[in-house]
Amino acid sequence: MTFLSFLDKGFDAERSAQSVKTLYEMDTSVDVIKKQFLSIGEESDLLEDDEDLVPTIEVETLPTDYVKDLQDALLSEAKARLFVHKKLGGDVIAYAEEESVEKFQEALLSYEESPDSAIVDAVVAAENITRELATEEGDSDSDYTRANGIGSLANMMRGDGLILKRHLHGANYLGAMRIPGAHGKESETLESWQVDSEVALEVILSSISFVRSIYYCVKEHRQIL
Repeated sequence: MTFLSFLDKGFDAERSAQSVKTLYEMDTSVDVIKKQFLSIGEESDLLEDDEDLVPTIEVETLPTDYVKDLQDALLSEAKARLFVHKKLGGDVIAYAEEESVEKFQEALLSYEESPDSAIVDAVVAAENITRELATEEGDSDSDYTRANGIGSLANMMRGDGLILKRHLHGANYLGAMRIPGAHGKESETLESWQVDSEVALEVILSSISFVRSIYYCVKEHRQIL
């Protein structure tokens, strides 16, 4: 019914699906949500498609404050998405899995409130994309699934001549910064790390830059930072 309510307000299907995703914090892509709701709506005769999608039943109007809060959330998410797309570039966006790109977005949206989790999201996204590149472009005799973490993965790629030494240094940095976020306690002291939000943001930005650089190195043999 929420999806229908947004359509009734004049939102198109894409924006309505994005609104529902944000509102209910759904761990599903906008495209999947849109297709599912459109299919259900048409099969149950809750939607008719003349020139625009129109609910066939009367839908309760959402409160103004409710819509304003949602619009604020959507604006932030839209800005995060735009930033990630701009920093990674069209080539990387077209190549990477949507789930990995969304992890970068989630990291940007959560780094102030949950800096440790944001670091993990960003480094995992970088590792996933890097592993895709290694598997696709690397030595067929190398089993990159054996690599435990982004540092280990980069070390294998360096051994196979896929990346430069500077990329290996970058991967080791990201791997080291992920540990406090993922595990909390330092093995030497058994004390928890206090992760500052500004540090988390630095790691997120470094992760995005790392992915862009390693993509062009592996795919086009270009050195870009």
